[in-house]
Amino acid sequence: MKDFTHFNGDGKARMVYVSNKDITERTACAEAHVMVNSETFALIQSGGMKKGDVLAVAQVAGIMGAKRTPEIIPMCHTLNLDGVDLELTLEPETCSVHVLAEARCTGRTGAEMEALTAAAVAALTVYDMCKAVQRDIEITGLRLVRKTGGAHGDYVSDKGFRGEREDTSGPALCGMLERYGWKTAYTSIIPDEYEIIRAELLKCAESDIALILTTGGTGFSPRDVTPEATLSVIERRTGGIPEAMRAYSMTITPRACLSREEAGIRGRSLIVNLPGSMKASTENLSAVIEALEHGVEILRREGERDCAV
Repeated sequence: MKDFTHFNGDGKARMVYVSNKDITERTACAEAHVMVNSETFALIQSGGMKKGDVLAVAQVAGIMGAKRTPEIIPMCHTLNLDGVDLELTLEPETCSVHVLAEARCTGRTGAEMEALTAAAVAALTVYDMCKAVQRDIEITGLRLVRKTGGAHGDYVSDKGFRGEREDTSGPALCGMLERYGWKTAYTSIIPDEYEIIRAELLKCAESDIALILTTGGTGFSPRDVTPEATLSVIERRTGGIPEAMRAYSMTITPRACLSREEAGIRGRSLIVNLPGSMKASTENLSAVIEALEHGVEILRREGERDCAV
């Protein structure tokens, strides 16, 4: 079990000595949610708060909070921050404001506390701006989303990656493909991180896997970056595939038009994005599986057919 580092041998508080650590580029990202009622949400959305633009003020406050972190968190080191960025997004489905804060520095210790403080201060500022019209506002879900750099390596927090949510779409797709005569060569559960997704796609394509499917990360959330990672890897887009999937899904739900799936070719591999849910992913695949089979045959012409999910 790891020990708390902010205590010395006598059990008294200390600031950790970091001069023996390497200077590296470090990033940290944190988030929080501010839960409001529908009336308050409408006022934020319309700019109707008497104190001004809620999101703009909260964004500036979050940046200020990151810069002042060592003054309010006793054992934090003073960092020369290279950058602080905040994104505040209105989420109508939950009547909430999603706060996403990122802090960057080049130094001997990470910027996790700066990112967390930025998110917390921005959320508190939203609370302060809105408290005159609603007293029961809640701030929830303050957490570190990811960090990079440092001796302890990178950290990513995603429910599926951590095993907090069972992956049902992957096994369902594998079973469906095997019924069509495909062999599953490789499966992997990875976090919603652009560089990690991109690296996995490149690895599969370089391994000469015929059909590469991704599930999830194709919505409107700020962390839904699978289409962008896919576009950075493919050499030729195959726009007809996502068009056909969306057209089929529109017969089931009008929200299918919000899907951002992409598809394309890299080398002799066909890469196709699918939605994250088991129902939607299998429905989408069923709409195009025969066309995918023909397309892969044209790409390959020889060799064993296999797939990755």
